[in-house]
Amino acid sequence: IENTRKLVEKSNFRWVTSNLTHRNGKQLFGLPRFSIFEIEGMSIAFLGITDQMEISLHGEDVVRQDIIFSVNESIRVLRKNHAPDYLVAITQTPMEINRKILQSVPELDLIFTEETSEDITEIQFMNNQYLVSTIGNMGSLAEIKLEKNSGKISVDVAVHYLGNGVKSHAELHEMATNY
Repeated sequence: IENTRKLVEKSNFRWVTSNLTHRNGKQLFGLPRFSIFEIEGMSIAFLGITDQMEISLHGEDVVRQDIIFSVNESIRVLRKNHAPDYLVAITQTPMEINRKILQSVPELDLIFTEETSEDITEIQFMNNQYLVSTIGNMGSLAEIKLEKNSGKISVDVAVHYLGNGVKSHAELHEMATNY
């Protein structure tokens, strides 16, 4: 866990975690439950959900809270002071759990999740919500275009194939090899 803390501190990235806490109940590493971006007149909120603890982060001080409860609680806290136009969850969960999240949390507009395949991009649309999983190892990129017109948000989803020519970052490749 200490290595993960150091990597988070060193990174130039806005980390969020909606369902990981320390045993004492405080947010993991003091990270926020959500992050809000103002883009072209739209407020877009991002939640972060982790399920696959056995392949990512584990330790005695880390607790993975119930996902549905955590998403709902994060949205409740978010809506106290903000009214986002669009609500996105970035997850590390299997597709079946992502579908359950969307069914249980109608306020979510979109889930970006980890790859389910090394050669298939999946885009599912249900109940006016999107579930997007791109090809593993940077094989594809999902582009989500949002446009606000008369208070309504329109969504356009595109997939761009990148192929298998993206080289791994040497240090990350070594870490993954020795995982």
